[in-house]
Amino acid sequence: MAGLAFIVCEALEAGEWQAEARFLVRSGRGLQGLLQQAGLDGRGLPPDASATVQTDLLFEEGAVSDATFVTFSELPLLTVHAALGDYPRLAAWDGFMRGLEHSGRRSRLVVWFVW
Repeated sequence: MAGLAFIVCEALEAGEWQAEARFLVRSGRGLQGLLQQAGLDGRGLPPDASATVQTDLLFEEGAVSDATFVTFSELPLLTVHAALGDYPRLAAWDGFMRGLEHSGRRSRLVVWFVW
């Protein structure tokens, strides 16, 4: 099975991380490999993950593995290692996160996989 990657974009607001968007990547292995090449895999969940992330994980039907997170400033590290087909997705994430950052809110992607 290829596995699924679940991604929640969070933004810091009033000292708490809040979920802003959810993304699903059907080729979890591809994203996992990209995270590994960029050195952004295996970081675990951030200890201050949003209530949305915590709830999503609690109700996940499959086994969750390889959780990590990527900050807005780290996103270009993925682009360096990306295949041509990955660029549209990475550009979309960059645009979404850039909007949050320009509004004065730090942002990050919280990622986990279900195999």
